[in-house]
Amino acid sequence: MNDKRMKNALEAIARRGVPENTNLWPNISTRLERKSLMQTLRTRPIVAMLIAILILLALSGVVYALGKVFGYIPGVGLVDQSAPIRILAEPVTVEQAGMTITMSKVIADSTRTFISYAMAGMPVDEHGFPVCTSIPELRLPDGSKLDMLGDSGGIAMGRRDGTLSYETDYKYAPIPFGTDHVTFVFPCNFPGNDDSALEIPLDLVPAPPGFATPVIELAVTAESAQNKSGLSLERVLELADSYVLIGKFTDAGDLSAPLVISTSSVFDYMPSIKDANGTPVFFTVREDLTSEPIWDVAYYWAYEIPKPVAGPLTITVNSVSIRKDASAQFQFDTGAQPRVNQEWKFNQPIEVGAYTFTLDTITFTGKGYVISLSYEALPEGATIWISLLDNTAAPFQFDSGNETENHAGNKVRHTITLGTENPPPTGSLILVLQLDESLPIIGPWTLTWSPITTTP
Repeated sequence: MNDKRMKNALEAIARRGVPENTNLWPNISTRLERKSLMQTLRTRPIVAMLIAILILLALSGVVYALGKVFGYIPGVGLVDQSAPIRILAEPVTVEQAGMTITMSKVIADSTRTFISYAMAGMPVDEHGFPVCTSIPELRLPDGSKLDMLGDSGGIAMGRRDGTLSYETDYKYAPIPFGTDHVTFVFPCNFPGNDDSALEIPLDLVPAPPGFATPVIELAVTAESAQNKSGLSLERVLELADSYVLIGKFTDAGDLSAPLVISTSSVFDYMPSIKDANGTPVFFTVREDLTSEPIWDVAYYWAYEIPKPVAGPLTITVNSVSIRKDASAQFQFDTGAQPRVNQEWKFNQPIEVGAYTFTLDTITFTGKGYVISLSYEALPEGATIWISLLDNTAAPFQFDSGNETENHAGNKVRHTITLGTENPPPTGSLILVLQLDESLPIIGPWTLTWSPITTTP
């Protein structure tokens, strides 16, 4: 459970192109004066050629992103190449008070600034959380800060001697053109740093030619269920050697419970993809092209498929998970002045959903409470959360501390220490048990797509 909390502690690309309902004909027709179509075609071959091209584009379903030239960078996503892209001149490493910060990547285009870095030796507190959880800032030479647009949530790389190592990336507003020097700032007072923040200067240079892979956006042509939960296709990108299909799985409300969605849903619900011959198709998940999930509604996916493609392709998700929650409360009274290490024995069964938990004991530590439960081992996907509330004043929730589970056969003894730096509340208290359960539900849900090539 501590791993899950760590993951949570460490846990849009704008749609572009010509809208499908854009009508180009009025601008063309005004150029044809008041002559018949055949007359115009005979006297103005360039106009005839333009009309022919437009008809071919309409018939082929190809959509070009007018005014924008896109590229794709793995790990970053789509970048705007209509203006120069700037990158980090060279990796920057800063060492201080046992910590090492390596700025490995900066990519700045007209839409945003992407920054990736690794941290080694970050001190952690007594509960194992980083001592600094503030969002790093990106400052311009005039001292102004760029808005933070998003982050990856971080990937923990390991622990050693009370420190944490991780990798993460952030997205900020675009750096103004003409500005090639910025400062990456950790707004934390790290050990050994006399200032209130750790500042790392970064120098930008123009990206070399061919830095990003060229991208063409195609029309969306796919068949999927309408007004029901399932897969839908939103964008198709064509690269030199592959296609990238971008879409979402939407919970339309016809599942028996809310769809389980997380930032890793694109990996949790891996599909099978087969070609027209029923042959499995190799694909790569492109997480850098997915949008943030819409909680309780939809998760987004992006799959890169190598050429050639024997269409139509069938994308199938065989099962997803639904979420069932249940909770129960138990009220008890410690008295006005409980003794340190005073223990209350209850042996009290508490029903939470379809499961029975036995409250064995509660012990007062002087700084909080130790709660012990016993129960039958929960199935995979079920998690119990324990909290304690003050029932006599404004609701007060303890910080969770040490938590252990001892297994003996199919029996589990669960112990958690809830404490606070302030004097803990006494008297009438409420124990809250929250059960989160993830249950599989069988589909299948399918989507079919046929490629439309832009080359002869």
